Amino acid sequence: MGVISYEDYFKKKKNKKKDEEEDILPIRNNDGVIDIVDLVELNNMDIRDLDAAVKEYTKEEEKRTWFDTGAFEDGYQIGDGLKTIGGTALNVGANLLRGAAQAGEGLAKLGAGGVAQISDWLGNEELAENIRGKLAGKNEAYNNWTEKYLLSSNFNKMSDSLDGVSITGEKTDDLTASVGQLLSSAATGNVGANIIMFGSSAGNELENAYKSGATNGEAWGSAFITGASEVLFEKLSGGIKFGGGTLDDIIPINELTNKIANKTAQTLVKFGIDAVGEGFEEVLTEVASNVGRKLTYEDEKTWKEILASDEALDSYLEAFIGGSVMGGGFNTSKAINSIKTGRNYDTGLTTNEQLVLDKEIESRKAEAKKQGKKLSNKDIKNIETEARNSLERGDISTDTIESVLDSETYNKYKTQTEEVKSIEKQIKELQGKKMSELSVGEYNDTTSQIKALQEKLKGIDTNT
Repeated sequence: MGVISYEDYFKKKKNKKKDEEEDILPIRNNDGVIDIVDLVELNNMDIRDLDAAVKEYTKEEEKRTWFDTGAFEDGYQIGDGLKTIGGTALNVGANLLRGAAQAGEGLAKLGAGGVAQISDWLGNEELAENIRGKLAGKNEAYNNWTEKYLLSSNFNKMSDSLDGVSITGEKTDDLTASVGQLLSSAATGNVGANIIMFGSSAGNELENAYKSGATNGEAWGSAFITGASEVLFEKLSGGIKFGGGTLDDIIPINELTNKIANKTAQTLVKFGIDAVGEGFEEVLTEVASNVGRKLTYEDEKTWKEILASDEALDSYLEAFIGGSVMGGGFNTSKAINSIKTGRNYDTGLTTNEQLVLDKEIESRKAEAKKQGKKLSNKDIKNIETEARNSLERGDISTDTIESVLDSETYNKYKTQTEEVKSIEKQIKELQGKKMSELSVGEYNDTTSQIKALQEKLKGIDTNT
């Protein structure tokens, strides 16, 4: 039997599929069409080349869309509309949960890869290869188990079952899942978020690399690059140093936006910048991940194929939209509060409080320089944090406040601050009582007092 090209092989299979509607990869045929295993062996080529051929073959059938326009059916019946709204809501929920599950499963995959690596070092090569084989999808029993029991798989099946009654297409479903992943990591706080972001991204890429035929070293290299870039670019605007400064120092966004006179416009511009910034960070992460694959197990591909193919550009768009949605979502309440109250979008302070804080920070920086200190970015951040804490405790000197505010504004500010502190102290004392030791009447009186004080606190105009 002669050697044939992948292209010719799939053309024959495509024609056969049209006639008989069979799978594209048969186990064995006697009709003159070469078996896929023989094809790889006869051509003496890497099995990884098959991936590109399969993608080329299925490209016309993959047509992933953002929306399913046929979900509303005729569009005139109320029942169809309600069914579509309900189906879309359930589909979005299923994909958010799928993404959250994938984050946890990514950590588990990274852990499994780690166990395999340790087993290798201890000389237990059989266990190591067994684990890697499962991650690579070579163990049919394990594949069946994951398909049946993994949460992400079940949520994905739920999403698929809603295809006919949901307006979201496959692209939107995947985007929603990525938002679910981000939400699950953000919910754990800064340190936890970093661990989950790195671990889940690295673990999922480790599995992807093994399935693509990467060697163990290539798989770990790509996994590390993907996980590290996820954390690196997430922190890009808040502390990564570039030539001695952060990105915020290089691009003084706050200085520029603070010059916008209209507070509502200023808030909306900052809100938009935050959303776009998050989207841009996700795109950089996607680019870095693709570069990692090029440097490891996809080195046969050109840089154009890696970074500028239709598939890559599509992934950048999805990453940008996902990051922007997340950035906007997290800051929506902050933006609404700023527009309603006139408080600063970034700090949550009133105009006068911000003026006092800025003055205090400048005074402390000037004092440090007078003492001969050369302030680093870290020193400045510490000064800003300490000054903010002093403002919240009411420890800013009267001289500093009066140098910024006129006497009438200062007296009003001082009266309000003292009143708020007094009410908060009373609430704290009442809440500190052991409710279990109070009689029913005393308990009711105490809770009523607390509610009354909380309402009084709400009534004080602290937006001065």
